[in-house]
Amino acid sequence: MNAFTSTDLHYSREVSEQRPVRAAGIWKRFLNALMESRQRQAEREVARYIHLNGGKLTDDIERRIEQRLMHG
Repeated sequence: MNAFTSTDLHYSREVSEQRPVRAAGIWKRFLNALMESRQRQAEREVARYIHLNGGKLTDDIERRIEQRLMHG
């Protein structure tokens, strides 16, 4: 026999009162795509810089990459 407890009733009411999840608007999707694009571009630049400077990520190269990304 399945008997409901007050905890079960509270949970079912809590779930039914939640708002439905809205899809992201056009501007949010645009900004997300832009940020992802810039992230990929930065990752490509870092990979290229490492490749052109010996192919190993050293402390010095990491420092120079950080300076390049922060200061343009």
